Amino acid sequence: MAQPVSAPDEGWRALPLAATFQTEARNGGSRIRGEVRDDFGWDSGPPQQFIEDEVRTRGAALLRRARAATS
Repeated sequence: MAQPVSAPDEGWRALPLAATFQTEARNGGSRIRGEVRDDFGWDSGPPQQFIEDEVRTRGAALLRRARAATS
């Protein structure tokens, strides 16, 4: 069985995320849509699963914080 790959702490802190937010007027208020994705750039193959999982986890946390800040 393969051992999980671990990255140095500096690598995790530098994990690049790109966030896009769109707003639209709606029912006397506004609707904000947010999308977060990794910003690694082009690579010859898909990222390893632990990187995909971390991007998903951090992206969800970022969107939760944005929701709390705009509520």
